[in-house]
Amino acid sequence: MINFEQILIPSIASRFKELRNNKGRKLQPEIISYGQKSAILRLEKASVPKSGNFVSDRLLEDYVDYFKVTKEHLIFGKQKELELQLFRLFFTIFVHFTPDEFDDFLYKFKSIGQPNKKVLESFEELLYVFGDFGRWYKIKRFEEELAPTEVIDYESIFKIFWLLSKETIMSSFQSDVIQNIIDESGKEKFIFTKINTEVDRWLKNKIAKFIFPNMIKKLKSDSVFKIGFMVKNLIDEFLVDNLTPDYHTKIPMKRYIPPMPSYDFQFKGNESQEDLRKIVDEWVRMQEDFHKLNESTMSNEEKFKIIEEKKYFEGIDQITDTSTPFINDEQVVYAEEFLDSVLNQPRGDGYIDHRLNRVEQKIPGMLQENNKAQKLFQEKINKMTLSLIDELVDYQNTFISCIEWKELPEYL
Repeated sequence: MINFEQILIPSIASRFKELRNNKGRKLQPEIISYGQKSAILRLEKASVPKSGNFVSDRLLEDYVDYFKVTKEHLIFGKQKELELQLFRLFFTIFVHFTPDEFDDFLYKFKSIGQPNKKVLESFEELLYVFGDFGRWYKIKRFEEELAPTEVIDYESIFKIFWLLSKETIMSSFQSDVIQNIIDESGKEKFIFTKINTEVDRWLKNKIAKFIFPNMIKKLKSDSVFKIGFMVKNLIDEFLVDNLTPDYHTKIPMKRYIPPMPSYDFQFKGNESQEDLRKIVDEWVRMQEDFHKLNESTMSNEEKFKIIEEKKYFEGIDQITDTSTPFINDEQVVYAEEFLDSVLNQPRGDGYIDHRLNRVEQKIPGMLQENNKAQKLFQEKINKMTLSLIDELVDYQNTFISCIEWKELPEYL
């Protein structure tokens, strides 16, 4: 539980002390509250009694009666003071997502207490609106050496969060916390030690359950801020950590490539009628053979063998046979070279081969014992994904830096 009372105490002490300094002349404690001199002096020094009840109900009532101020003002101050206190409260939660090397600097905030797990989870989900945070929190912070250029702008991240959320947070705190703690009518007794419990309840039941999720829903719909959630999704869904090293470099490959008749015609322009007649006759013969094979009920393998055995345009000088043979075998290939060839295929003019059952090449056992290809494919996907993440983070950072911060409070 976060000790919000600890955050409030210095400002409460300062407020009580200023009230007793009446135009440069200190009022005697007994004038304000009879018999409470030691309690007043202790309070002004921000000293907390063993009971933890920093301000008693009686003393609070006496200050209200004497100085004609509200209990809310005495405990929480004016709006600007309340805003500062809530800023510190949420910064105390935020520091739990900063690097360990910042601990010496942020120790005074972390010492205020451990936020509730649900609150931390909700705040973490909200911070993923910043792709730079998501990349660091899920990837970079686990790297052994973090380059100075990888340190993200934590200060701006928190300030942007605060500018986006402070109006909603302050309004909710007013209605869901202050009204449960302070009864200005005096019917309900003020209990200072109730503050932490009420704040913890508010963080869990209002902030974590409603306010942050609603903010996330809105931010996900925005073209700039939703990039952060795109980064998180890429990391969660496509990156695979701790791939088991596989030192085998080759995989079996079944090849099934039909024969491809192909002929290179090189006419010189001085061909005789006899030469041209031979070429035409061979062309007609080839077309008739292909037609018969198409109509035949033979298996593909039988057809392919016949095509290979057939020889066309033999003895004709103007034509060179460039046909490729029928291949139906299994060979061993270098897996990485194969994957490189697949991933580097040209995608010119937007052409995509939509076939999902290409018979030309198969990797037996790819989904079972022979998962070498899958591992290498995942390594390639990891590299591609990391590159895309870097681009998205840079893109988002550029656009966020173009936002005028004075516009942020009006956004949500």
